[in-house]
Amino acid sequence: MGKLDNGLRRTKGGFFNAIAKAFSNFYEDLLDNLVMADVGYETAQYLTDELESRVKKQKVKTGDEALELMKEIITELLQRDNQMDFSKKPTVVLVIGVNGVGKTTSIGKLANLYKNQGNRVLLAAGDT
Repeated sequence: MGKLDNGLRRTKGGFFNAIAKAFSNFYEDLLDNLVMADVGYETAQYLTDELESRVKKQKVKTGDEALELMKEIITELLQRDNQMDFSKKPTVVLVIGVNGVGKTTSIGKLANLYKNQGNRVLLAAGDT
């Protein structure tokens, strides 16, 4: 029986170690994917750490629940009061990103927002 018990212990230990390693790799992979998607490193680290913390606290069991948590975290981050400081004139906003990620659309939306707030807006393209 000792040989069977020992074999079962190794199987059980290997199984649970594999699960723990998969979760560890999940957060590392998530961080890498966020950075590769042009999310700044500090923000990507914050999102990853916050998700890991909330998954543990809320005892999340499914990927769908984790995805909903990530959406909540991102929404909270975007809703923070991060107003631009227009006290210094001129205020320059530089937007950088790879082709096709929505820079021009975002710039147009920002320009409209700042114009509606009473600011004078001048747009210039630096890629042509």
